[in-house]
Amino acid sequence: MSLSSNFFNRTKHWWSAKAGFLTSLLLCYLALHHVRPQLGFELLFWALIAIFGIGTLGHIINDWTDIEEDKVAHKSNTMAAIPVVACWAILLVLLVLSALPWLVGFKWNSIILALVIGEVVLFGLYSLKPARLKRFPLAAVCLDALYAYVNPSLFLWFSFQLTLGHELNLLQVFVLIGWTFTFGLRQILNHHVHDAVNDRISNTPNLANTHGSNSIMKVLRLFILPLELLFMAAFLLQVAFVSEVFGGVLVLIFALIILAARNKRFPYVNVRFGKLSFDTFYVIAIGLISLLFLALHHSVYLILVPVFILLFTDWISHPALRVYAARIPISFLTFFTWHLRLASLVFNWTLYYFRKWILGWSEERNWGEHYATMLERKRLDSKGNVAVFNQNYSKYSETFVAGQTKALDYRTFYYYGWPKPLFELRVGNLIDSEEYIRKLKYALLHVFNHDVSKYENDKIAQSLVDNKIAVIVAHFGPMGTTLIEPAKQAGVPIVVIFHGYDAWNLVQLEEWKERYKELFRQAAAVVGVSRDICTQLGHLGCPSDKIHYLPAFVNPAYFDEQNVPSQAPVFLSVGRFSRTKSPHLTILAFNEVLKTLPNAQLVLVGQDDGEGLFEACFILGQSLGIENSIQFKGTMLPSEVMNEMKLATVFVQSSVTTPIEKDKEGTPVALMEAMAMGMAVVATNHGGMAELIKHNDNGILVEEFDYKSMSAEMIRLVREEDLRNRIGANAKKSIRENELIYSSLQKFSSIIDTYKLKQ
Repeated sequence: MSLSSNFFNRTKHWWSAKAGFLTSLLLCYLALHHVRPQLGFELLFWALIAIFGIGTLGHIINDWTDIEEDKVAHKSNTMAAIPVVACWAILLVLLVLSALPWLVGFKWNSIILALVIGEVVLFGLYSLKPARLKRFPLAAVCLDALYAYVNPSLFLWFSFQLTLGHELNLLQVFVLIGWTFTFGLRQILNHHVHDAVNDRISNTPNLANTHGSNSIMKVLRLFILPLELLFMAAFLLQVAFVSEVFGGVLVLIFALIILAARNKRFPYVNVRFGKLSFDTFYVIAIGLISLLFLALHHSVYLILVPVFILLFTDWISHPALRVYAARIPISFLTFFTWHLRLASLVFNWTLYYFRKWILGWSEERNWGEHYATMLERKRLDSKGNVAVFNQNYSKYSETFVAGQTKALDYRTFYYYGWPKPLFELRVGNLIDSEEYIRKLKYALLHVFNHDVSKYENDKIAQSLVDNKIAVIVAHFGPMGTTLIEPAKQAGVPIVVIFHGYDAWNLVQLEEWKERYKELFRQAAAVVGVSRDICTQLGHLGCPSDKIHYLPAFVNPAYFDEQNVPSQAPVFLSVGRFSRTKSPHLTILAFNEVLKTLPNAQLVLVGQDDGEGLFEACFILGQSLGIENSIQFKGTMLPSEVMNEMKLATVFVQSSVTTPIEKDKEGTPVALMEAMAMGMAVVATNHGGMAELIKHNDNGILVEEFDYKSMSAEMIRLVREEDLRNRIGANAKKSIRENELIYSSLQKFSSIIDTYKLKQ
């Protein structure tokens, strides 16, 4: 980082908090006494010079004396890279700058002179040897509050009073000291907590390290913040005594902030080691309210409002403003160039029809190099656009969704998200592509008590209309239910596909069963990926004429490689680490196999499904002492999975119906891919697997939970090569000859064409 940027960041760190606080305090003084603009502007100018000079001087002295400690703690230090001569020159310039307001602008007396000189002395006592009181945490905290908050507030307030010829109010001074001291103490203690780690490394005394952050929090809650608020209230009451309207507004806003910050678990208000709503009131609200009251008498003060915002807030750099600032020029450009685009469009189509009707050009000659693109666009237009909805985008365990979407011979629009699918792959979020604009829109919806769900449904429906969607394909039942209202609004039919848990899981059914009834009435077609699921859909109330059986999409041609297993037996299992797939039962079966085939290996491909089974399987393998014989591969690309299938001896799938939630699988894609590769498969008699596998013909079936029988069949397939080869060949043939699998795209396209909107 360059020296200039380091200096800027160092200044920015304290400027808005301390300088903003002091400026707001002085603006309050000007508003209280209705100071005329010319004098008010002059006083503020000299005040900002003084604040910048004295504040920067204090931080420069601190940095200069902290170079060694900061090196140990690996903290950046502005003065570390500056030569000593340059450091002295900077200090001299800052001293002159700090004194300049009283030499040229402000009136001063012995009290103000003593306070200004005292500020420099306090800097020295705090930072410089031999005193260096920052070595003593309690003294350092009090001294820091004095030189950073109390003393500057007093000599600037007194300077304004003396320059304007106002009398000194001792009660006002007492209240101001109490408020700024307690406010400063809270800020410095917060800093101690935030800097505790760095100070521990550099061996710098720190109250948070000495007494613990809980003790500091207790002091803040019980003593410092209550006193701060008490002094603040007294200060505002004094303001109200001088100016009833101005002071009354400040008191009202302060009271509202206290009510908003109340805490049921604590008798006062919410406290934390960071910025509170009171800090925003001190630093920003008081200053802006003071400027507005000044502007009621002298409108020219409005000029200072944007200056104040620019100097003491980060509103100008807010992402929402940045986004709108970038969009405004584009909007203007669009507005002023639409007639050019219209003229270009009219010219091009006039030229097209002139060539076609007058010159008699063919379509191919007329379109030229764009002819093929035009034909493809027209073909897709005639087929209709398809909107694919899914909770996830490109989830590793849902390759069947991505594969089917990519292979569909339609113009597809992919929507995703949960609990509402508000993301469309091409445009991003349908509410707004920028996060801060979305937050702003949602905040306005809540403020005006608008139905957020209806608003989101309207956005989805509008997108369906804008994209000229002819049919919705919703993967999984719950997703289908979220699309009922948007589909009605857009007038687009829904085809919903049930994959497993959404048809069986009792917890899911309890949550969605009522909505399922409405979905079954609204949906044009309901697809189940196993006959088992189709039967269950009928039990759930779906009309039989809407139910279609079609296994989950798999591309058998992609897995056309031949399985050539390695010499040592390798068992392969592919899928999510979920309760229905029960990989832990596969490990138990494999443990039995090792007793007979000690050189065998188990390869597990997949990742945790949010149920904690991935690590549980690690633990199980270690507890059985077989972790060296198990390879946990995690998530893999389809090409990598295919390579594993080439080398594995037997494919294992131990899916079960979960005892409590009664959850079940559909037809696992990995199982169909393994069979398409010609692998011998051992699977449980479960869901769609039992529909694909004929025992001892194109696979081996064992009963659910019977891992010992599974291990026996795994051993049998390794030992009996002829049986394994015959079962593998039959598996490959059965997949190739299964029209629903091999012609899955054509079958699904037929469903879409049957129910889509006619163009």
